[in-house]
Amino acid sequence: MDRSARLVVAALSLSLSACAPLPRVAFHDGALLHLVDDVHLDPAAPRADRERLVALLGEAKAHLQGTFGRLRGYPVRVIVCATDDCRRFFAGPRMRSMLIAPGDRMPGEHDTRGQLTVVLVDAGERALNHLAHELVHVELLSRLGPEAAARIPAWFHEGVAASLSDEPPCPAALVDDPLVESLRTPRAWWDRTNEPGQGVATYCAARARAEAWGVAHHGKQGLLALLDAVKSGEPFPAAFGAPEPAR
Repeated sequence: MDRSARLVVAALSLSLSACAPLPRVAFHDGALLHLVDDVHLDPAAPRADRERLVALLGEAKAHLQGTFGRLRGYPVRVIVCATDDCRRFFAGPRMRSMLIAPGDRMPGEHDTRGQLTVVLVDAGERALNHLAHELVHVELLSRLGPEAAARIPAWFHEGVAASLSDEPPCPAALVDDPLVESLRTPRAWWDRTNEPGQGVATYCAARARAEAWGVAHHGKQGLLALLDAVKSGEPFPAAFGAPEPAR
C-alpha cells in the first residue's frame, strides 16, 4: 500500500471513530446529557453545571490518584442528577448517591444492564465530594474484584470512602463508635444509615475507625497493602491487624 492509500485509510478510520455513537442513558422519553467519557447529566441542570462538573471530575480523579496512583476503576458510567425526578428515577425513593455494581438490585426505574454505575444525587457545591466518595468505591471494587471486596466489611469500605472524600462532612472531633464494626454487610449498612438521625453519625464513626487504623498503618501504603493482602486470600481481620508495612 503506497503512502497516499495509507493516508486515505487513516482518514477513513478517524471519520468512523468520530461518527461512533456517544454513550446514551435513557431518561423517561429522552436521555441524559452526555458530558465527557461516560458521564451524563440531568437535562434539567443549569447550563453552568456542565463545564463545572467536567472540571470537578478531573479534580476528583487527581485527588484519588494521590492515594491510589493510577486509577484502575475509571472510566466508569456516572449519572449526575439535579432534580428529584432524576434522583427517584436512578437512585430510587431514598434518593441517595450510590454505586450500583453488576448483580445489585436496581434501586429506581433505570436498569444498568449489569454495567458498573455511579449515581450522584448532588450537582451542587458538594458534588466534588459526592463524586470522590463513589469513585473510591469504584476503585476498591476494581482493585479487589467482587469476591475479595465482599470479604471486607461494609463499615471499612464506607469509612475509607468517607475519609478520602470528606463526604459526608464530619465534626473536627470524630466520635469513635466500636459498634460500627458490626455493620459488615451492605444491607446492614444500608439499613442502619437509613434510620432517622443515624446516617451522618454512622459514616463519621466508620471514618474515625478507618482513620485511626490508617494512622497506625502509614496511611495510603497501609491501605494498598491491606487490599493486596485480602485479594491474595488473607482474611480481613488478619490484614486489618497486620504489622505496619515496611517503608
